[in-house]
This record gives sequence, structure tokens and C-alpha cells, in this order.
Amino acid sequence: EAGVSEGSWWGFDFDAQGGVWAAGTDGLLHFDGQRWRRIGEADGFTARKASAVFVDRQGTVAAFSDEGLFLKRVGATRFAPPLGHTDVRQPPQLGPDGRLYFMEESSIRVIDGLARYEQPDHVPILKGKPGEAQSMLIDRSGSFWYETSDGLHRTDPDHPGRAERFGKQDGL
Repeated sequence: EAGVSEGSWWGFDFDAQGGVWAAGTDGLLHFDGQRWRRIGEADGFTARKASAVFVDRQGTVAAFSDEGLFLKRVGATRFAPPLGHTDVRQPPQLGPDGRLYFMEESSIRVIDGLARYEQPDHVPILKGKPGEAQSMLIDRSGSFWYETSDGLHRTDPDHPGRAERFGKQDGL
């Protein structure tokens, strides 16, 4: 009734105007506080699904899809044509220092900006087999957490190159 179709909705993010963006198997939606609206070709979003959605500090809306990354900058009326080819399920995470953490199928790394998401700007925090990294987040203290097949890992914001590992011996 509110304009949301049935299907899997994988991720949500909020914009500065209080709107909610939703990414899922049925595309990209925006909630303006009253009603959900499907974002489509008229808005510059031409993909059938949106795998993840993220709003950065400047208010740019990033929608990852099987067609690449669609970006809608603040004040723009449409998404720009897609960049790159990498499709992800996990949106980037924004650290307290402004760094963007980006997870791909086999690595986690810091990126210098959304438009450079496919560029190897920094040495990976994790490089493993496809599917090795499953999820990630930044906590209130600024620590970066990520999950792999061998446990949960935490990096200290002051020493991002070092990670603690928590596994079965730690109660997991």
C-alpha cells in the first residue's frame, strides 16, 4: 500500500533530508516521509536490481548494481551513468576519519572516493579467497570490524594495519 513491492530488500540508508533509500531485488526505492517511490530510467537508474545503497558525507547517493555504480550528487535530478563493473552486497562503511571502507568478493580496502571504488588506491586490509569476507561495520569508537571464515576481526582506529581476531576460543 505504501509503494513497496514484494521481494528481498538488502539495504537501506538515509539522506540529509530524512529520506530513506532502499536497495533490493526489485530495484531502488526512495521514501520521502509519505510514500515510497520506485527509482527508474527517468531518474537515470537503468539497472533492474540494486545490490546496496550508501549515502556519503556530501549527500551523494550511491547505488551498486549489476550494471556498475550509479551516483546521484546533491542537487542533481538524476543519477549519472554507471561507473565500473563491480557489484557488491555490502555498502561501504564510513570511518570517523572520513575514510571509506569497501568490501569486494575477495578483499576489503580503503577507497579514496565513491567514483574510485574500483581503483587500488590502498593496500587491502584483507585479501583472501572469493567469499572470504562476509560483513563489516564501524562501531561508535571508530574500530573497524569484519567477519571471515576464521572469525571476527577488529582493527583499532589508531592502528588500522593491525587486527585482533576473535574465534571459538573467545566464545564465538
